[in-house]
Amino acid sequence: MSLSNTCFEILHFAFRSDVPQPQQFECMKQLGIWAKLQPGYLTRQSFYDPHANCWSDVVEWNSAAEAHAAMERSQQDASLAGIMQLLAPEAPHVGHYERLI
Repeated sequence: MSLSNTCFEILHFAFRSDVPQPQQFECMKQLGIWAKLQPGYLTRQSFYDPHANCWSDVVEWNSAAEAHAAMERSQQDASLAGIMQLLAPEAPHVGHYERLI
């Protein structure tokens, strides 16, 4: 039985190696602005590993359904197309987690 309806979306990804760090930070800010406008958004924290030059995002949503819907929209939203093209070609690892204990 779930203790809450919230869902944590945890993403691990990297930008292409030719994308400078300042541009990565700007892209992350833009992704945050976009996420805040999505239905069900609660919070977002972004973490950067300078040794691996990769990111981890932890986004809390009202529900798993809203998290999945936002992920689907992000892949099709024209306003994010430029950022999506800057991501490393390896598929990002994305998980959706609901609190059970």
